[in-house]
Formats: sequence, C-alpha cells, structure tokens
Amino acid sequence: MTVTQMEPARVSLLDRLPIAEITLALGAIASALAVGAIVIALAGLDPLHAYQALFNGAFGSVRSFSETLVRFCPLALSALAVLVGFRAGFFTIGVEGQLYMGALATTATALMFPGLPPILLVPLAMAAGIVGGALWALLAGYLKVRFGVNEVIGTIMLNYIAVLFVDYAVRGPLKAVGSELHYTDIISESAWLPVIMDKSRLHVGVFIPLIAAFLVYFSSGACRPASRFASAARAWARRGTPASIPSAAS
Repeated sequence: MTVTQMEPARVSLLDRLPIAEITLALGAIASALAVGAIVIALAGLDPLHAYQALFNGAFGSVRSFSETLVRFCPLALSALAVLVGFRAGFFTIGVEGQLYMGALATTATALMFPGLPPILLVPLAMAAGIVGGALWALLAGYLKVRFGVNEVIGTIMLNYIAVLFVDYAVRGPLKAVGSELHYTDIISESAWLPVIMDKSRLHVGVFIPLIAAFLVYFSSGACRPASRFASAARAWARRGTPASIPSAAS
C-alpha cells in the first residue's frame, strides 16, 4: 500500500491576520472617538481642535513622542497582565492596584539601598516591583479560593485599598524629610534605567513591554509552535511515553 503525503496548504500572511480582532479594536477606537466628540461638542467646544491638540501633545514632536513612549511602558505591561488573566479564564480588573503596589515596592527598595551599583540596584528594584504586584494579585486569588469572593469585586476593592495605602506611605513613612509636600525623596540615579535619547526621559524600559508581549504570546498558546509543543507535552504526560512533536512548518 502506497501512502502519499499531502503537502500542507499554503497560507498567506493575510489569512493569518486576526481580521475580526483588528476590526473589533478599530471599531472600539472609532466609537470612543465618536462619543468623546459628542461630549466635547455638548460642552460648546470644537472636537476637531481638541483631537488635534491631543494628537500634537502625543506625537507632535520628538519630545512629546518620547514622553508618550515613557508612559506607554506601564500601561502596556498592565494590559499584558489583564491578558494573562483572560487567558486563564478570569476577568480581573485589579491591575491598577497591582501597579500601585509594585511601584511602591520598587520605590521603597530603591530608597533603602541607594548605595548599590546600578547593575545590582536596577534588577533588585524591578524584582521588588514584580513581587509586590504579584503578592497583591495573590491576595485576590486567595479571597476567591478561600472565601469564594468574586475576582471582579475583590480586585475592585483592592484597587482602592492599594491607592489609599500608597497615599499613606507617601504622606508618612516614605515622605521626603523636611518637605511640606507629599512626595518621597529623589530616587538615586543608580536605580534609573539608562536613557536612550538625549534631552528626554526615554529609557531602555520601552523595550520591556515588547519582550513581555512576545513571551506572553509564545507561552499562551496563541503562537502555533508553542501550542503544538504544549499539546505534545500534555500527550506525553498522559501516556507516559514520548510524543512526537510536529515541526513548526507542518
């Protein structure tokens, strides 16, 4: 008996694009702009002028664009954190509180060890932020597992607690000595990420969300090779025998 191996069908790049997801995202942006324009018009202002100012403030110059990228970093990482929860089947909206607690842990660590060299202090402060945010998320998970608290309600309430706790810390234990305003001491430059553009705050941290997005994409199963390797690993675990792992090209 002769077995003829079928060649895999060629899939164009256009076929691989998530057209539905892209359309939904563009529709959401258009709807938000339309609603915003209506609200601005009802206030007696020109929506086009307002959106032009918004665009110029974000992209109108090299400096403004660099500031946009700086602010993009925590927002992108927060979005990825929400995505991970969605992939696991949980509708969590507690990322704001986790961001606050992570920032608090990073700030406290940087203020505690100002004399460390950057090669040690930067990773230490970043690790403290990761642990601080993760522990705050763990609290919501514990409340759900132990007491059945819905993760939406639990994370919403924890957001308020985190914001107020950071406010207390800035007004109290971490407040700058001798200051009448509510802010911490200036963090040592050894805890700063290297700046990659002169006369701006744009730093190498702008690449961190891009790397994190790739890792989330690859590990979540959305990436075709990762999904196949995960399926082969599960089959191996079920049968107790090695499973054949198909190549990414097949």
